[in-house]
Amino acid sequence: MFKSLRASSVPAAYKAQNVSSSSNASYTKEALADEVVDLPGLTERISFRQFAGYLNLKGTQKNIFYWYVEAEENPDEAPLVFWTNGGPGCSGLFGFMTEMGPFRPTQDGKALHLNPYSWSRVANMLFVEQPVTVGFSYTNNPKDLAFDDKQAAEDNFQVIQAFLRRFPHMRERELHLSGESYAGHYLPQLAQYIVDHPEKDAPINLKGFMVGNPLTDPVENTIGAIDSFWGHSLLPRELYSEWSSRCRSQSNNPEVLFGDRCMQLQSQMWFFVQGLNPYALDYPVCTDATSGFSSPGQRGAPFPPSKETILAQGRNQRYHLLSLTMPAFIGGPAGLERESMSRNGATPQYEPCQDAFSTAYLNRKDVQKAIHAKEGTRWADCSTTVSFNFNRNDRLAFVQDTYTYLTKRDLGLRILIFSGADDSVCATQGTLFWVQNMKWPIKRNQDWTSWGVDGQVAGFLQGYQNGVTIATVMGAGHEVPAYKPVESLALFEAYLKDNIWKK
Repeated sequence: MFKSLRASSVPAAYKAQNVSSSSNASYTKEALADEVVDLPGLTERISFRQFAGYLNLKGTQKNIFYWYVEAEENPDEAPLVFWTNGGPGCSGLFGFMTEMGPFRPTQDGKALHLNPYSWSRVANMLFVEQPVTVGFSYTNNPKDLAFDDKQAAEDNFQVIQAFLRRFPHMRERELHLSGESYAGHYLPQLAQYIVDHPEKDAPINLKGFMVGNPLTDPVENTIGAIDSFWGHSLLPRELYSEWSSRCRSQSNNPEVLFGDRCMQLQSQMWFFVQGLNPYALDYPVCTDATSGFSSPGQRGAPFPPSKETILAQGRNQRYHLLSLTMPAFIGGPAGLERESMSRNGATPQYEPCQDAFSTAYLNRKDVQKAIHAKEGTRWADCSTTVSFNFNRNDRLAFVQDTYTYLTKRDLGLRILIFSGADDSVCATQGTLFWVQNMKWPIKRNQDWTSWGVDGQVAGFLQGYQNGVTIATVMGAGHEVPAYKPVESLALFEAYLKDNIWKK
């Protein structure tokens, strides 16, 4: 169980944007050249240092954009957390600006407000835009425009090494990987790459990873979506019953599950959910005509129709049940309890057009100059170049074997799989389906139990003997921190401190 924790007080603010922080670190000249000292639109005082720019991958022409934010609380001892969004091909700055980063752009990108529940409150956060062509990242070599899971793992390993060369004082710090959606592919394989490529002179102190609403395989993705629709009372009983008996029951037989009749049934189901936000079924979509985001799913369009993908008809051809999303909290008798995580200021409310506000902000010339981005870049949250060139077989691959590899080697890795229960794109039901099929032994005293914040049930937990914990987050969509900022920070901090299950 969680022990009761109280959030520390709000750190003292900087006197100005370009002042020193509480960090006693000694920075390289390359790091200091990347320091962001005057961020346009930010009028509030901040209590942390931040750095942004490019990390060149050794021996290549690949230049990966990063934005590094030091922890507000105890940056000299706080762990380092690597964050990437999914897609494949979606920007880590999407998470920065709309989820757990320190800022929230206002409408039209005119200003920034502070996010009181930023994960950088308790961790040194490294946000990356990978692979190349995502966001501000670029390459001068056209041969770099072939993408797959293996290359992503190698490149992300090189990103971390390049960062640690620029910030060598972070070399011995605990490293945790984090992400969501297609990060269900990225993170386990990156963890395996780190484990398999120890460098004596350049060690990486990997402690674990946490992944939200992960894409793991096409079967769980399909079952999760349909079960999510049914659980939200969006489908007629007769239609779901036929699909359940004819298709769901054949989950071990993809030829049936993805056969003609099952595809027809799934297309009919998508007809009933048109107009809803598939990333958060109970939340509104952005309808601001000036935003350019007038319907759900804009953070990553599905790839073109093919026999192995499940496409809905008509308007819903934009969504499919193999969608590899492109953005890509205690209560009961046996539950968990945390004291208040409240801070000064109101809890941010979900804003369906936040991605549009972020796009406007990051396309400002003065912003691009301030963060040392390649000026004149047309920033978008997801890269169509990556989307259309990413290896299709990898998109449809099953990654459970990677979990088996990591958990059977007695590495002591901490693994948290968290899932917003309002998502249908990478739904909680699908995640529970594949995790239960792994048949991992449940750890003593870590069977299914509730957890929460401020005396309110926020979700449910289950822990396994191999170090994996699964946590559901009620009322959260695909990008959990965007919908439940207080609860996600509580869960994040408990994961970092390894006290999710401690009494």
